[in-house]
Amino acid sequence: MSGLSGRASVDEGDVFRERLNWLFEHVHPPRRGVYSNKEVAARIAGFGGSLSDSYISLLRTGKRVNPSTETKVWLARAFGFPRDFFDDDDVATEAMSQFAAVKSKQAGIESVFYRMIGLSEDGFAQVLKEVDRVRELEGLPPEPE
Repeated sequence: MSGLSGRASVDEGDVFRERLNWLFEHVHPPRRGVYSNKEVAARIAGFGGSLSDSYISLLRTGKRVNPSTETKVWLARAFGFPRDFFDDDDVATEAMSQFAAVKSKQAGIESVFYRMIGLSEDGFAQVLKEVDRVRELEGLPPEPE
């Protein structure tokens, strides 16, 4: 996505808008659509902040630019991202990279989980034994720490 890196050729407001929309597009509960502006405003209110859904909409469309630092912090927190996500290119790049890695792992875990549905107790026990065997081969303890 152009502009996410915050290159000099990209307007600072565009970088903010692109990062905010990236959060909406990528960060949401599994197997459901994106958060609405109203849901994000409610999450922020739950943390003690105050942003209206209409203001969030204006930020997402670029009709309002240069939000306050406090607004950026509340928005980052609503999605569980670092407070400097909108202002620091390195923080944003690292956070998005970590998020992609977690999502990839999560997809693999989900795939294993769905394959286990319907297994008998014996079948389930065999799968767990195999997981323990692989953990041992990789030098890991039987249970994650």
